Formats: sequence, structure tokens, C-alpha cells
Amino acid sequence: MGFHARLPLELPQEAADKDGYFSVVLKSQLTVEQAIYPEPKKLFILSDIEGDFVALSRLLQKARVINSQLNWTFEDGHLVILGNLFDQGEQFVESLWFLYGLEGKAQKYGGYVHFILGDHEIVSLNGAWRELQPRYANQLKKGRNAYITLFDGNMEIWRWLKTKNIIEKIGDLLFVHGGISRELLNFDLNLKEINDAARKYYMHANRTFSDPLLQLIYNSVESPLNLRGHDSGTDEEETINAALSKYGVRSIITGHAVIEHISPLFNWKMIHVGSNRKENNFQALYVKRDKYYRLDLNGTKVLMK
Repeated sequence: MGFHARLPLELPQEAADKDGYFSVVLKSQLTVEQAIYPEPKKLFILSDIEGDFVALSRLLQKARVINSQLNWTFEDGHLVILGNLFDQGEQFVESLWFLYGLEGKAQKYGGYVHFILGDHEIVSLNGAWRELQPRYANQLKKGRNAYITLFDGNMEIWRWLKTKNIIEKIGDLLFVHGGISRELLNFDLNLKEINDAARKYYMHANRTFSDPLLQLIYNSVESPLNLRGHDSGTDEEETINAALSKYGVRSIITGHAVIEHISPLFNWKMIHVGSNRKENNFQALYVKRDKYYRLDLNGTKVLMK
């Protein structure tokens, strides 16, 4: 059985209860995520929130994924966080706990929350969080183990993050934070094999690997975590076509790139979903019955396809 923990938040009144708290039920057990999921009736996808809980909760409320009490209202729909929830935003830890708790709420209604890791997650899990969030790394006493650590082997969030994937297929859509490179396709691996190989080194990724696959995932700009290509050109489209064929999907959904608007490429074979926290330009992609909508913080919903 889990239990309720109350976590303090410094949020506008609309984003938490009257005392500025929300509750989380700890999970009785954690299970590694699958790599492939059936197609839901509706999907809500966002990326690169970078620790801005207010933007995260507002987007979800405007899309009616959650209500003003932060409870799930998306029925059997799926929510996809496509990486880079971590960064210098003041509330990335609160955002993590919120998603952790929202998973259980969604599943009660037949819904699902997918948290696909991006490059910021991996960097933070290897120590960068101490600089990004010094208030969570207070030194209590002198010595090697004198820090209150967020992501060591005894922490629930650490264990939970290790269950997450770097690539998933939901229906006939493929989700990855950076992208799919020709180098990755050349390994001829299925999605589970890619995730399993990466997962073993989530907490040890700040090293140089000799293994070619790990070198690609953790030491290369062609990594599915880091790739920023896929913008134009015949070679790019050929790679996309090869990925679509190999994984049996119609589109690849990526984050990572800083863009003004959600952007379809190569006749909707690829869609960039991203936000720009520095300019408070947060957007999300809403997919329902083969219709694609762009939604912003004001709740403006634009039909794209």
C-alpha cells in the first residue's frame, strides 16, 4: 500500500489547493515501462517544459487533461511528456512528483501517462541537478555523504525514473526526444532492445563508452536523446522513411528543438513538439481521431491537420 505525502508548492492559487499543497500516493511497486502501446482515442503531447510547473499544469488544464485540483479528467486518453521536464525552472522536482502521482490517477480511468526521457533528464541524473537546484542539495555536515540527494539509490524518484524509456511506440506513432539517426537504424534493434541497453547506464552516462551502441546513445550528437537534424533534405527524408518502415509507424514525434510553433515535416512523417521557456512560449500537440491540434497557454486550439 502506498501512503499520502503532502508536498509544498509555491504556485498560483489555480494550480494547487488553498494551502499550496498537493498529495501523492507512493506506489507499492514499480514496473519497467513497455516499449509499445495500443492506440488510444486521444493523445496530448508536450515537451521541454524545463521545470515550469505553472506552464505544465496550465497546459494540462486548458486541454482538460486535469482539473483545477490537479486530478485526471482525460478519461482513457494518454498524456506524453516527451523529455526535458528537467532544467533550471524552479519547480522541476514538484513536476516530477506531480507526474508520479498522476500516473496512478490516470490508470484508474483507463488512461496513461508516458514520461519519455530526454537529454536533460540524463544529464541531471548524473549530477547536474545539484547546480540546477541547489536548494535540494544542502550540505548538512562535512564528509563525502553529507548531502540530501534527490537521485541516489534510496530515493523513490530515482527508482521511478529508471523505469522510464527513451523511445516508445503508441499506436502508429513513434515518440523520441531527439530523433532517429541512420546510425541507430544500422544496429537493427527493436525498441525494447534500445531501451534496455540505455536503461542500464542512466545513472552512469557521464563517461566515454567503448561499446558502439552506448557510445551512440550517450556520446554522440546522433543519439536519440540529442539529435537535432531532421529539418530538410533528401538524406533526412530517406532516414525518416527507413525508420517509419522499420518500426511500423506513420509519424515520428520529437521534442528537443526550440521552435516558434509545432512543426510537421516531410508531409507529416515527422512532427516537432517543443516549447521555449525563456520566451514563455509553451505549446502542446493534441491528437484525436486523426486530427492534429496545436494548443497554447491561453487555451487557443488550432487545427493543423
